[in-house]
Parts: sequence; structure tokens; C-alpha cells
Amino acid sequence: MNKESVIPLWLKEILERGKLPKSFDIFKRKTSFALIQKFTTKLKFFNSIDSLPLSKKDQKNIAFFRDGPFLPPSTGAVTSILGEMEALTDKGFNVYLFYCFRGWCDPKLYQNRRFTTVFIKPEDFYTNKSVISGLIKAFGVYLCQLDSAEAVVAQSPLIHSDAKLVFEVHNIEYDLLSQLGANNKDVNYLKVKEIKAVRLSDLILFRSQQNQELLEVIAGEIKNAKIYRGCINTDEIKFSERDGRNKKIVFLGHLNYAPNAQAVDLIANKIAPNVDVEFFIAGAGSKKLEEKYKSTNLSFLGRIDDLNKLFSKVDIGLAPLITGSG
Repeated sequence: MNKESVIPLWLKEILERGKLPKSFDIFKRKTSFALIQKFTTKLKFFNSIDSLPLSKKDQKNIAFFRDGPFLPPSTGAVTSILGEMEALTDKGFNVYLFYCFRGWCDPKLYQNRRFTTVFIKPEDFYTNKSVISGLIKAFGVYLCQLDSAEAVVAQSPLIHSDAKLVFEVHNIEYDLLSQLGANNKDVNYLKVKEIKAVRLSDLILFRSQQNQELLEVIAGEIKNAKIYRGCINTDEIKFSERDGRNKKIVFLGHLNYAPNAQAVDLIANKIAPNVDVEFFIAGAGSKKLEEKYKSTNLSFLGRIDDLNKLFSKVDIGLAPLITGSG
């Protein structure tokens, strides 16, 4: 298999549904990596890290591995990971983002963040042990946190001899795909990946006891688990008084994510017809749903950059999610 073809199943779905570019060469775009704050030019193109001095391994050094869109945050999972990274830096941890950079964002977005971002070529991210292991040693990383079973299985051999591995579970993917009507081949593929990921991880973070039990159905008892509800920076949310006369309800979510689209269907078909209010549906990826429900009392807003302005205009937030971990 060509190294550049190593793309997780969940990311392939984003490529298909979100219509993001499927091929590119970031190194032909002449991106100025020197603009990244804390970024070291000694890691230029990530072909050589021999010149970096090795740092002593420290429990306060944590690396988050991330593939796909990240900044600006556009999904609940990314918002939670970002909140976690910022909370850890506030507590004195040295946080690194090892990012599989596919050319979908402006590197300048990472410039003023409190964590250190290291961009890694897609062809190295899942397969190049010398690069991944070298970075872990160079920054003295103690914990590596990954957020998909496929990533854990692929990257565990690149990590485990140098650092401990944490698997943050956002969804029980085999159950989610099954509920959404996926074929048995894809469901079984994810079952195998999730079982392997459980066995390869030193710690597993679940969003709920229910999620842990769902994974234990296929993987057996999981003793190295903790329940983790997610991390949202509430400092960014501004409170405003409401008089209750707006009669507006909001649902907020990335609508290329199947459980969120399913929630909109539920609002449109089961809730909105029985309530005399206006429903705001906020989130990217709404074109198909907007066309589907154009004659209803649902208003589709698309992506919203200033959520506080939106929150000040509504009385209730609604989240009728029946699949996934939301």
C-alpha cells in the first residue's frame, strides 16, 4: 500500500460528504512555516530531526495526535479536544499537537495558541517510526493521546516503546455505524479495530458508562478505563438576560456528521410540527437539509463564527441526539 493512501475510514467519510480536496501537495504551496509560534525550523519538512536536542521524558509533556480539520474548530469533538489542551496548558503541562497537515487550513491559525504545533506529512504520520519516535524523544513526551481506534492501531507501533498511549473514545464506531444502517463489512472492520485499540491502549477515556459497556460487548471487561465527559471552555460563552418572548430554539452541530443530520430530521418531523416557534439550525454542511425542509419552520444558518451573538437571540438549546456520544 502506498504510504499516502493511509487515511482512516472516518476521514474518508468527511472527504466524501464534506467535499474536501482529496489530493494535494502542501510542499508546492510554499507555506511559510516560520510564522508558527514556537515552531522550530530544524524540523523542516520533517525529514530530519537529528539536530534536535533530546528532552528528558516528563509526565507534564503530552502530545495530542490529530488528523483532519482542526482549527478553526468546527465539530464538537475538536472543540472538546481543544478545550482539553488549553486546560492542560493552564495547569502547567507542556502540550504538543502532532498534526497530520493535509493543506486544509491556514497554518497561521496555530501561531498564537499556547500549545506547540508540529506539522507532519501525511505519508509519515501513520507509518514513519523514525519521525514519530524521534519527535516523542525530542520533546520528552510521556503521554500520547489519540482519538480514533484506527489511529491507535496504526500508530501504536510508532509510539509504544517511547511513551504511554491514551485512547479518547468519542463514539463507539461499530455501534454508531450499525445504527446508521452501514453494511456488515464496515461494521465488522470497525469492531476489529476497536478491539485491537482497547488492547493496545494504556488508558481509555469514555464519554459515558454506556459507551464503555457497548465496547465491552465486543472487547470484554475493560479495566484501564475512565469516564471523561469532555472539555468545553465556558469562559468564551457570554450570558445574556432573556425575557422568554423570542420563541426561538437552536440546534447547533456540524451537519456533515450523520447523528447531527439525524437530529435535524427528528426536529423537522417530530418536534417542529407540534410547536409554534422558530427553529434555528446552525452548523456547516446544511445545504441538503435546507433544501429538504425549506417549507418548514426551520431556518438554516450555516456556519456561525460568533456563537454568542446567536445565543443571545434564542431561548432554548435543543439536542435530540439518539446515536453517537453527543
